[in-house]
Amino acid sequence: MPTAPETQEPAVRTWHALHTLHTRVQQALTTALRRYDLTLADHAMLQAAHALHPQPAHCLSLYAATELSTSAASRRITRLQTRGLIECRPSRHDRRCVETRLTDTGRTLAERARTAHDAVLTRLLEPVPAELLTAAGGSTA
Repeated sequence: MPTAPETQEPAVRTWHALHTLHTRVQQALTTALRRYDLTLADHAMLQAAHALHPQPAHCLSLYAATELSTSAASRRITRLQTRGLIECRPSRHDRRCVETRLTDTGRTLAERARTAHDAVLTRLLEPVPAELLTAAGGSTA
């Protein structure tokens, strides 16, 4: 039988609150990005490529940004390429690797999606005490 919240240790209550907050944030981000036909993983890839723009991004850096398996990330890259958001070409330095670059359409969409993404985070996380975010490993700067 689960313990009533008021009888749980403070750390347990904090964990449940963080878990609930994470779920709400993830759901709100998913909804906001859906307007741009993007998933959270698509958005992470576009933002990783945008951070390096106009320089090409090595595909491995995009894989790392999403924390997906190589094959799943590769499918995402193909999806973004099919939509005309990124271009892929063999690396000039290592033909075994692929470099990606945002298209103008991809850059514009990445910027719009980033604005929506950040607005959700601001709305949902601004009320969270700074000490809690810092203790959780976040930055309040």
